[in-house]
Amino acid sequence: MELELREIESVDIPVVNNWLEQWKLNKLDEGMYPDTGLVLQHAFTKEGIYMGFVWCSNSKMAMIGFITRNPNYKNKLPKQTREKFIADLSSYSRGLGFTHVITWTDNKLLINDFKNLGYTETSDKVSELITKFI
Repeated sequence: MELELREIESVDIPVVNNWLEQWKLNKLDEGMYPDTGLVLQHAFTKEGIYMGFVWCSNSKMAMIGFITRNPNYKNKLPKQTREKFIADLSSYSRGLGFTHVITWTDNKLLINDFKNLGYTETSDKVSELITKFI
């Protein structure tokens, strides 16, 4: 199976929100997504498998988030595909000029992948909170 990476495009936002809803997770308002991130897709069918976003800051730290797998993709993936995708997001962040990356998740598989890549867990008591100014 051949997989390829491409950069996020605006047409991907409704797709990832649909994936999140299928996973019974909250979607984001479209304006909350950055225009930076990656899609891992099948090289021939172009079907998306994973999406991940990189929020850029005015410091040397970016945030990787909303790493989401296509719930409808049923083909068996090569071992460590998810971890490699996270490594690709990290390299992509470095390529954007960042020297530090932060992320948060309660997904045990993602936590293990990040740790395997050398990320340090700073707390096990974090809650993600968000608001929209009206």
